[in-house]
This record gives sequence, structure tokens and C-alpha cells, in this order.
Amino acid sequence: MTMNIDKADFLAWYFSGSDQEQYDLAFQIGQEARENLEECGTFTINVDDLIAMCGDLYLNEKQIKEI
Repeated sequence: MTMNIDKADFLAWYFSGSDQEQYDLAFQIGQEARENLEECGTFTINVDDLIAMCGDLYLNEKQIKEI
């Protein structure tokens, strides 16, 4: 499926949520970063990878809000 997603809107959605959800997300990203740094010496995160992982969920939620 081809996704036309506004990256700024996607990031606002991705990092939104309750305080606990934001904390959990930051913790998860930190753990992934640490593991990659230990194994590979580098860590990057980009919006295209995030969209590939959960763009369908974003589009579904956006579609539900429009109904």
C-alpha cells in the first residue's frame, strides 16, 4: 500500500499520548539506541522507518477520526 503521510503530522501523532505512553516510548527508544550503540557503535532513527513500522496504524486512526 502506498502511503501519503505528512511527516510532521505523523511525528506529532507518534509522540502524542498520555504522560505514561510518552515515557514508555522514550524508554523504548532509549533501550533500542543503547543496544544498537553497544552492537554497532551507531544509532539512527528516522521518520521513514517509523512510518514503515506503524504508518498503517496512523492512517487507520486518522481515518476513524474523520468519520
